[in-house]
Amino acid sequence: QNINHTFMMNPATTATLMLISIPLVVVQAVLVRGSSYNRVEASEEDQRKLKMTLCPASGCSTTDPACKSFTTPLKSCFNGQQLYPVGDFFGEFDIYDEIVAADRVLHRRFYASTDGTCAGDATDDYHLDLGQCIGPFGEPLPWGTFTIDNSHKMEQDAVTSF
Repeated sequence: QNINHTFMMNPATTATLMLISIPLVVVQAVLVRGSSYNRVEASEEDQRKLKMTLCPASGCSTTDPACKSFTTPLKSCFNGQQLYPVGDFFGEFDIYDEIVAADRVLHRRFYASTDGTCAGDATDDYHLDLGQCIGPFGEPLPWGTFTIDNSHKMEQDAVTSF
């Protein structure tokens, strides 16, 4: 359930947007010296992330130490190279992911932008079943699985291995 509160302020002042995130409970967007104040309670679904596990040519093993896992946002534009600058696991273009079909399918869209904005129309997209071994992608880890990560955190600074 979303709760919205609006407080009108002086519209002649310049708006500066500050985002404040409180994990698992409330996400707040505040316009300081702007025209309004909004508070929206985030649902559990909004807190979920996507876990992508990529593996070598041997397939999608859950025990292969060469497999690497990456956690990325859902329903928010991101650039994989900005999130994970070490390694060659993501292309240069922006990505927008959402889960559809009763949480069984990943809908991934690609954009020509490279700065995490997903500017313009999507240039390509595809639908992938969650939990299925798919590939081949490009080297160095051509096979992978996508799952929903409900841990409510994003691992931005490190790649985790199985």
